Amino acid sequence: MKKTISFIINPISGGKNKKHIPKLIKSTIDAEKYEIDIEITSSEEDTLIKASSAAENKFDAVVAIGGDGTLNNVARYINHSEIVLGIVPMGSGNGFARELGISMDVRKSLQTINDWNIKSCDTGIVNDTFFINLMGVGFDAHVTGLFASSQTRGLSTYAKITLGEFMNYNYHSYSVLLDGVQVDHSAFLLSVCNGTQFGNNAYIAPKATMDDGSFDVSVVEKFALWQTPEIGLRLFNKSIDKMNFVKSYKAKEIVIAREKDDMVNIDGEPVMMGKELKIRNQPKSIKVIVPNEQ
Repeated sequence: MKKTISFIINPISGGKNKKHIPKLIKSTIDAEKYEIDIEITSSEEDTLIKASSAAENKFDAVVAIGGDGTLNNVARYINHSEIVLGIVPMGSGNGFARELGISMDVRKSLQTINDWNIKSCDTGIVNDTFFINLMGVGFDAHVTGLFASSQTRGLSTYAKITLGEFMNYNYHSYSVLLDGVQVDHSAFLLSVCNGTQFGNNAYIAPKATMDDGSFDVSVVEKFALWQTPEIGLRLFNKSIDKMNFVKSYKAKEIVIAREKDDMVNIDGEPVMMGKELKIRNQPKSIKVIVPNEQ
């Protein structure tokens, strides 16, 4: 019997034209093995509705076509289930897909769906909010908030906002419980990572793995302005954890106490949350279609 697949397309993610995607799906997915349904969303709320419906209808797989935010909106409904998650990365950063070795070429990523190679991955919960790749506070959450409200998408817009805000951003104090052990930091940013990267191959937690039942926590403390170019270099050559003002930890359960309610970066999307953030790992809670070499 054929497997059933629901494809959910976010038409605006990453600022990329996706009008050709339905035709490409139909020409690439093996019709002898799979029955397909294609949904094009009109808003984040509509994405949630369509993802919830696909889960309720018990498709064998639901494929998110968009960025990490779209991926989050789909994955939350099939977490802890037998429904498999597929990914066609078409966002601005695509951190989770890159981590799993999924091609940024649409046709190749669709062929990965055909191959149906499954990997079980961890996910996370912060307070009552699901995340699949990472959550963070500090500078990255601040930039994520500004990026979400900008009129344009894409890497160039994200880079412009980052450079514009970098000089004037203030450090914040965080008290953090890591499996019950307290550490305190004045930090530029603090990231709780399931995967290794923000996206675009910028590696904030180079040693993270998605199926070990724990998070990698990266804290960037105060640094000198002259060190900024080196930070950028080390983000992309997977060595930021070697800098003396970057602290790294591993933990399954984390509590972050901060000075005030503020933005949190949830898989590249801003969410306003309170002073206390309770985070826990959900080991191997989601099944994902990955390339055969994974």
